Amino acid sequence: MKKYIFYCLALCTIIAVGCQKEFSFEGPNSPAEGSLQADITGDCLPKTVNGVYEAGKPLVADSNTISVSVNVVTAGTYIVTTDTVNGYFFRATGIFTTPGVNTIKLRGNGTPFATGTNNFVVTFDSTVCDVQVQVLPAGAGGPAAFTIQSAGTPANCSGATSAGTYIIGTPLNATNTVTLSVNVTTIGTYNVSSVATSGMTFSVQGAFLATGVQTLVLTGSGTPTGTPGAVTIPITAGSSTCNFGVTTVAGAVFSIDCATAVVNGTYQAGTALTAANTVDITVNVATAGPYNISTTATNGMTFTASGTFAGTDQLLSP
Repeated sequence: MKKYIFYCLALCTIIAVGCQKEFSFEGPNSPAEGSLQADITGDCLPKTVNGVYEAGKPLVADSNTISVSVNVVTAGTYIVTTDTVNGYFFRATGIFTTPGVNTIKLRGNGTPFATGTNNFVVTFDSTVCDVQVQVLPAGAGGPAAFTIQSAGTPANCSGATSAGTYIIGTPLNATNTVTLSVNVTTIGTYNVSSVATSGMTFSVQGAFLATGVQTLVLTGSGTPTGTPGAVTIPITAGSSTCNFGVTTVAGAVFSIDCATAVVNGTYQAGTALTAANTVDITVNVATAGPYNISTTATNGMTFTASGTFAGTDQLLSP
């Protein structure tokens, strides 16, 4: 049977599946071409912020860094940089020698002059993505003291909520998150990660800028394994340990036919996509069930779709 999926920006899938691009190598002195990898919200994907950021403390280039991914189409020299926010910025230069996804480390320069969360726009070859950096008050650059709120025996993480679909055999993505409640007694940096369970790990790092009850949103990684059903995942932060749960499901079995794709909307360099930017894709479904389709970001665009194939022909909207 056939079903049609409308999902944002599926054009890159069509390009990746439907044709092969011929790479051009112009030599080490020619500018590289490619795109930053980003999720559907515009955040760099993946993004890693390294080091501690304190107001009034100069950055150290080797430790205050951010890492982003670039999909290189044409090898050559590159400059990846951010705007200047709160008195500091990040920059990297070098040479891409081969096409494909490369991870680039941008070194920090300058001195943050105020506490808060700073949003940086990373730029490469006309593509952009965002990275958030949290700046602590002066003298507060040590690890935070906090506990995950929990109740019961064994302890369950209080109010833990999961988002996304957890399909056996399908890698998790940015939509797979778990939100926890924590009580912060000392501001500072944190790095929280769950115990790897059934092929899944949930983690987050950053800094608490205030004390009191706050929320943490952990992003899942890995690929669910085992049989469908409830999965209990333990997590430890400081001296506190509790469990949260997600439910895994058996996914639909299907194939995508890009030959009949219909592109909707206008795509203009430098203009953000909207709900009008969709593509109709024919999907041949062999077994009904939930699905989660996503692509790598290409030229600043990411394409995703999720839902359930019910076993009859239907028209799905994004």
